[in-house]
Amino acid sequence: MQPEVLNTVDMSQDQIDVVQNGFRRVVTGNRGTAASIETDVPIAAKTGTAQTTVGVGEGDERTSYKANNVSFVGYAPYDDPEIAFAVIAPGMRVPSAGTSTSKIAQKISQELTNSYFELKENRNGPEDVDSVVDEVDLFDE
Repeated sequence: MQPEVLNTVDMSQDQIDVVQNGFRRVVTGNRGTAASIETDVPIAAKTGTAQTTVGVGEGDERTSYKANNVSFVGYAPYDDPEIAFAVIAPGMRVPSAGTSTSKIAQKISQELTNSYFELKENRNGPEDVDSVVDEVDLFDE
């Protein structure tokens, strides 16, 4: 199925290259916020964290805790995109010192990317339409 372009961004290719290189450095740079992600194909991505408060319980029993909405968006392969993904993990409790929940969206993205390309490698493609039609007798009475 061929994609249909619905709109375009008014940017030069040089500007787009800067953004794409930044996304790539997120997962490959020594200071990249997702440098620990391991995928079977090269990806480009962006991490995100938004602070929030989550309420739990009802009435007098209601309490709240500090939380983060954690996100990870990207595409793969980096040099010839085939898939795009966006993973949001809302309301992740802010961990105690020395621990982190910010990697949950990255782990999900890592697994979905690896699974997609593993399935792609193992799939045989769609069956030939004629062979399927031959198996079905449309005029069986």
